[in-house]
Amino acid sequence: MSMSYSLPEEGLRLDAAVWYPTNSRRSSSTVRMQGWSFRAVKNAAPAEGRFPLVLVSHPSAGSRFTAWNTAMALAGEGFVVAALTHPMDNLDHMPYVLTWDLFERRCKDLSRLADLILVHERLAPVLDAGRVGVLGYGAGATTALLLGGALPDCSGWENFCEDTVSSRDPYCNKWAHGRISTELCPRLPLTRSLADTRVKAVCAVAPRFAMLMTDKALRHFHPALLLVTTDTQQTHERKEIAGLERRFPIPPEHFRVRTESALSLLAECPEEMRDELPDMCLTVDSDVRSSLHRQFMPVLVHFLNSNLALGTPRFIPAPPDLAPAVEERPAAPEKKAAGKQRRRTRQQTDD
Repeated sequence: MSMSYSLPEEGLRLDAAVWYPTNSRRSSSTVRMQGWSFRAVKNAAPAEGRFPLVLVSHPSAGSRFTAWNTAMALAGEGFVVAALTHPMDNLDHMPYVLTWDLFERRCKDLSRLADLILVHERLAPVLDAGRVGVLGYGAGATTALLLGGALPDCSGWENFCEDTVSSRDPYCNKWAHGRISTELCPRLPLTRSLADTRVKAVCAVAPRFAMLMTDKALRHFHPALLLVTTDTQQTHERKEIAGLERRFPIPPEHFRVRTESALSLLAECPEEMRDELPDMCLTVDSDVRSSLHRQFMPVLVHFLNSNLALGTPRFIPAPPDLAPAVEERPAAPEKKAAGKQRRRTRQQTDD
């Protein structure tokens, strides 16, 4: 199911795709959307039951169809999967790259999508609003951590690039370092959580900016977590992710994918995108991509079944507000004197 929501007050539109279980006897057909091609029973009636909702947040330069292979597989396992194209960080439009606005916007996008899906005329009757999870890749994985309650800070950024020599480094080349230092870190530490307490389980695939996720930043992270990492060969990406697993107050489940890039878990790109997005589309050949996805899916399904679909999902407390309290200033002497004079005047009038 494809859907679009207009947000005129923000001058934006949310474009989403939803995969869900169905008992339709109609044959599947080839669906072509923005270059992507897959087979599905389009706009079929949902199967009867109550299913968990999984929100999908794509990596930068992705779209709502980037992980259609995973979305379709999860629908076959009894999940409703809703993926959106983040309006300000996608393959056609990336004005917020390496800024804090990117993550704040993404969190609002996903929470808004959950609001809309949970009241959708056709889907709401088959959804269990108490069982919501998030699956994110790259920047989407960082978004998922924020929705789970992470409160990032830049204490780990100051010396992060001290040994870099590569102009190709995703964080430490001159432009990226300047962008992070001026457009992201001045907005941190985050004191007002972006957490969505409906989110009970998070799968974070190779989260970006893990250096911002310190022990202190993760002390209010409460959902069940599956952390997926890769055999990256880039020094600073390896440095970024090292130790992240140990910083969570409740140890996460951890799955390591034998590939250099988490983008290898995404669906195979349409041919017309391959030259335009080589880092996403040409990381591995088709057979290896399919093999990696087959290894990943049983782990993901087991995690979501254990922590979202079956039993009682984890209790998520209300997020904290760590903004400094505003102290009341004592009245200035002249104001105190004026107040006393007004009180004497009122007393004389009453007499």
